[in-house]
Amino acid sequence: MRYKFSAQITAANVYDFLLTHTYRTFAGWFSILAGVVAIILGVTSWGEVSLPISMCYLFLGLIAFVYMPALLFYQAKKQMKTVPAYRFPVTYEIGEDGITINQMERKGFVKWEEITKAIAGNSCLLVYLSKANAFLWPKKDMGQDCEAIVEMLRKHAVNGKVRIRL
Repeated sequence: MRYKFSAQITAANVYDFLLTHTYRTFAGWFSILAGVVAIILGVTSWGEVSLPISMCYLFLGLIAFVYMPALLFYQAKKQMKTVPAYRFPVTYEIGEDGITINQMERKGFVKWEEITKAIAGNSCLLVYLSKANAFLWPKKDMGQDCEAIVEMLRKHAVNGKVRIRL
């Protein structure tokens, strides 16, 4: 069976990738934990220690929960402007032999063995070819074939970890 869909990457898709890629790592989980601890310390130490120390704890907590997501959002917007591949739709054809990629005059092919990991973000499936390079497959662009494509990934991406719950 072959599945074909065309994907137009949006800033929201890139933001979803950056959030998922950042917060599913040890450093991401650590930053969340540090933010929670800093806010708890800021609230519980209010009045117990000097005001600047409590404010510093709260500020550190805000960095984890406001600054980092805002920075990732800015990076997503910037990548939409600077990465030419995001400006044009990409057509993916997924079959038993692998994944064929077409974008304008460029054509590529990826064997199933080259996939290292596949996970689901909020709006996309992220199919990794290395630690930092991934195909962004918007779920809305896959339409009704999304579940069948996930099953093909589970079946064929034997070298990769497929952790997708729809």
